[in-house]
Amino acid sequence: AMWVNEYTDAKFCLVLRGDSPNSHALLRSVRAGCLPIIISDAYPIYNPALQSSLDMDDFAFFIPEQSFLRDPKGELLKFANLSRQTIHEKIEGVRLAQRILFPDHPQSLIVPALIKEVLATNQPDYLSTALTRAKAILVRNNITSDHP
Repeated sequence: AMWVNEYTDAKFCLVLRGDSPNSHALLRSVRAGCLPIIISDAYPIYNPALQSSLDMDDFAFFIPEQSFLRDPKGELLKFANLSRQTIHEKIEGVRLAQRILFPDHPQSLIVPALIKEVLATNQPDYLSTALTRAKAILVRNNITSDHP
């Protein structure tokens, strides 16, 4: 597919929300080893992948939707000034996300991640903990959301 070359040649990949808060572009960018820049205020709430094993802040960047709409170029140019340390940490986060999300990875961790997720969902406070984690991502990234 054409997207494979484009993603693997890029350091950053935009992940824009579609008709719903999520996007297939996130999985594509992680698969290609590209650092996702997520522009979807609701993504951390409605579609956190295997949240018991993954923290999206470890492998992705976020831009609030309104900030992006006001000044897309300015928001994206902020990534040109990231430290090598920050980029290195996110790349390591993407590498871990690849192992957790993809069963065909040679060192896949998807089975333990799925088991951990199933066990977590059986905890009485699972939903409140999940919502708290999602809201923390929004706060850390200065995203205001009118989603519950």
